Amino acid sequence: MVVSYNNMDYAGSGIVTRQGQITIPKAIRKKIGINIGASLEFYFNDELIIIKPKHEPKEIFLELATKTRKRFKKKGIKKSDIEKEISTYRKRAK
Repeated sequence: MVVSYNNMDYAGSGIVTRQGQITIPKAIRKKIGINIGASLEFYFNDELIIIKPKHEPKEIFLELATKTRKRFKKKGIKKSDIEKEISTYRKRAK
């Protein structure tokens, strides 16, 4: 039986240690890609805590760069095309 709360599935329960630590259930860690040493963000209100993986700026940049490279390749845009556009823009900006 799957129990849900505000469109979220129940994944288990835990106990808070003296140091304030909890264990995130394996199913959750696996599903959203939380590995050892991962940075997390915490959000809360009076009755709910949300824990999300924190994406570092470098990770976000690499993800965007990968998507951009794929789009450019699919459309046949080459590095030389991009360099030409940058050069043209810089000349106009002077």
